[in-house]
Amino acid sequence: MPQPTEQQQAAREAVYQLIKFRPQSVGEVQQKLKRKGYDAQVIDETITWALSSGLLDDEKFAELWVYDRMVRRSMGAQRLKMELRLKGVSQDNIDNALSSIESDEQEMIRDLIEQRMSMYRGLEHEKRQRRIVSFLLNRGFSYGDIFSVLKTIKFDTDV
Repeated sequence: MPQPTEQQQAAREAVYQLIKFRPQSVGEVQQKLKRKGYDAQVIDETITWALSSGLLDDEKFAELWVYDRMVRRSMGAQRLKMELRLKGVSQDNIDNALSSIESDEQEMIRDLIEQRMSMYRGLEHEKRQRRIVSFLLNRGFSYGDIFSVLKTIKFDTDV
């Protein structure tokens, strides 16, 4: 295998620096190398090297991202799909990652509503419900799931 050129070596070092803090998707690394001014051929060669070295793996990246954001931070599948698409992850890898996590979004919604109720104490019912719905939509949960859970929750008038 031929020795990498100076620019290729510098691009490889940049990849090491990027993955030192958190896993990266192939799309993220491509964008960041492009922003740093590397030409397309060096970027392609560096991505090929990183994939063959196991430094980049979009399937593992997507699984880690979904686990962190869904299980640890209570984010919904819609938001995770959008975030992963923006990071350049393929739809197949996104679908596989989401199916690999056992989660009940309605249970997550119920838990988040219970956590938020004390924050909205003293607000009128409709205003409180609007804020909760807005919060949950921003977390990436679907209207259908949110409203089916809200129907089952009894809002105390003095909460």
